[in-house]
Amino acid sequence: MSNKQHRSEQDNVPATSRGKMIPLRMARGSQDYTPGQQEEPAVLTSLADMLHWTQNWSRSRSIWPFMYALACCGFEMIASASAPQYDMSRFGSEVFRASPRQADLMIVAGTVSVKMAPRLRHLWEQMPDPKWVISMGQCANSGGEFYDSYYTVQGVDTVVPVDVYVPGCPPRPEALIEGIYKLRERIEKQGYIPHMYQNASFAAPKAEYVQGSSDTQEQIGKERRTQEMLLNLGPQHPSTHGVLRLVLTLEGETVLDCTPVIGYLHRGIEKTLENRSYLSGIRYMDNADYLSPMLNEIAYAGAIEQLMGLEPPRRAQYIRLLVGELQRIASHLIGIGAYMNDLGTTTPLLWSMRDREGIMDLFEALGGSRFNVNYVRVGGVLHDFPSGWLRSCEAYLDQLEKNMVELERLVNDNEIFLARTQGVGYLDQQQALAYGLSGPMARASGIAWDLRINHPYMAYREVPVNVQTRQEGDCYARNAVRFQEIQESMRLCRVVLDHLPPGPISARTPVALRPPRGETYFAIESSKGELGVYLISDGSEYPWRAKLRGPSFVNLQVLPELLRGYKMSDVIAILGSLDFVVGEVDR
Repeated sequence: MSNKQHRSEQDNVPATSRGKMIPLRMARGSQDYTPGQQEEPAVLTSLADMLHWTQNWSRSRSIWPFMYALACCGFEMIASASAPQYDMSRFGSEVFRASPRQADLMIVAGTVSVKMAPRLRHLWEQMPDPKWVISMGQCANSGGEFYDSYYTVQGVDTVVPVDVYVPGCPPRPEALIEGIYKLRERIEKQGYIPHMYQNASFAAPKAEYVQGSSDTQEQIGKERRTQEMLLNLGPQHPSTHGVLRLVLTLEGETVLDCTPVIGYLHRGIEKTLENRSYLSGIRYMDNADYLSPMLNEIAYAGAIEQLMGLEPPRRAQYIRLLVGELQRIASHLIGIGAYMNDLGTTTPLLWSMRDREGIMDLFEALGGSRFNVNYVRVGGVLHDFPSGWLRSCEAYLDQLEKNMVELERLVNDNEIFLARTQGVGYLDQQQALAYGLSGPMARASGIAWDLRINHPYMAYREVPVNVQTRQEGDCYARNAVRFQEIQESMRLCRVVLDHLPPGPISARTPVALRPPRGETYFAIESSKGELGVYLISDGSEYPWRAKLRGPSFVNLQVLPELLRGYKMSDVIAILGSLDFVVGEVDR
């Protein structure tokens, strides 16, 4: 038998009889992904195979993820690691690393913008081998809802090599856990294959020149030396609450100036609204302040109704009040828990994520989704409460009331927290008014301004609201106001449960909404302040102009004033007290 014939016969022999491992086929995109799909077991026929499999098994059980949270998906990733319902520690991946040099798995969760892509590539290159990447959510996989935005990357795999895709918008925490299981199976079967990834659309970022960036500046002629130093905080930093970059000018440990650099999460939401019908735009409002999607939908629908001269039924207004106040509670829980995590304690974040999951379950039972609920409609809401929903809501409020007593005592009785927040980041009333601040930022400085009271809308004209204020004007006061507003929101929810009127849940509207020509501005009291929607109609099915007044963007303006003169260790304490969402800053 010739050597050629012998090789031909060998090629026809099944792989299992040749002692080689079965090649693992992984999903290359969401279209190839089947939930619950299991891979075929590896076949070990030699000692070398066994040693190789043992090495891979050890790697697969010791994955340290690097949390690359960009938008909505980032909070589902945080929920999978923080909420006790999921408990990632059961498979050894709960230790999220803050530095890429200490991680071997990058989880890209959220929308990748053109401005953020070079930074992502740069951090991936800093990760030591072996390293893997999970693309979490449709925005990271393919651009998602913002696929036609000029500023959105059409898939993170154009920047870095992706090993596992997790579909969803955003995916549930269970989906991310399953994605990690899929990655573990892949590592166990294949081991680490070095990436020869030279076709990325985005090259590694070049060093950016910032005026005055040298540690020592010299002037020609008579020498003049300064010891000012520029420090970049972000854009990918666990305590910037999103993709925000702060250029800090320091003299020693004292902050002399701060320049916020935004645009790393710009998705063109306002321009997208102008290219979608009025009804389709409700879905995109969920992605602005992605911690308050229900409130965003109420503001957008209210602007269209005001433009059309339409009044929702009384029951629909009460339903909106109930889900809006639940959303306010969920947003403040994240604000308090994340703020305490910024200051170095983890337990409040775990407790707040636990309590927030109850609201997410209620929203999922109501609208079918946890994050992008898409429940509010022009003229009312999508449908009435399902059977047993109101009882579940009341039971949740009873439990939350007990949990909030423990959480508030845990936070406000902490000596370290008091020392780092009381008297830090002081903001007086004149400054707050000059910068147009609203929400807890303004009320913590003694400004009793709440649109639910000063300009009541919908059901707030019938349900009285008690404005929550503090006089200290510091970081402690801003956090305390959020605690007080959670209590007030729970009271409002109970009022609605006790006095929910009967009747229809939606007014009759045409299938194709064509508001009359004109312009309008409608504002509500969101969880972070005044959320306004400005629309211009030309009589067609699409807004001619759409503009959002995001409270996070307005409140962020005062940050340089608050930071000047404080120490570097106070920067995170002051920054976290603003409780902003970068998705609402960039829009």
